[in-house]
Amino acid sequence: MIYHLHWEGTVKPKARPRVTRHGTYMPQEYVQMKASAVKSFSDQWKAIGQSTPVDHQVRCYMFFRGKHSQAIDYVDNAPGTLYDALVEAKILTNDNGKHAPGGDHDLEHSKAPPIVDILIAPWLPFKDSILQMNEVAEWLRHN
Repeated sequence: MIYHLHWEGTVKPKARPRVTRHGTYMPQEYVQMKASAVKSFSDQWKAIGQSTPVDHQVRCYMFFRGKHSQAIDYVDNAPGTLYDALVEAKILTNDNGKHAPGGDHDLEHSKAPPIVDILIAPWLPFKDSILQMNEVAEWLRHN
């Protein structure tokens, strides 16, 4: 089973804690965007009839479409924010290499409003994943 979730809007890249003489904090824009994504993902997860996290290894396909900033790293930092939100929303139990060992992230830049389509699929060894990739390609053709 492949699950589809989406995020509408700009993705704030995964932030590192900032250390100042007044303490440690995370940038407010990142915190707010991630909190919104957590709520959105949680609501979408419930809407498709799911109430518990995926209990197997996954491969996440993230398709960034529309007017996303081209200055953001779409291989690591932007997906990192979304992975963190998926874990916090209790859709994935963890986003480390043991639970989500492979993924695919792509940017299709245009003038359309920014959206990210996230497909969460069972992880298969690469040599066995061609059928899954065909299913993802078919989904992309229709969406």
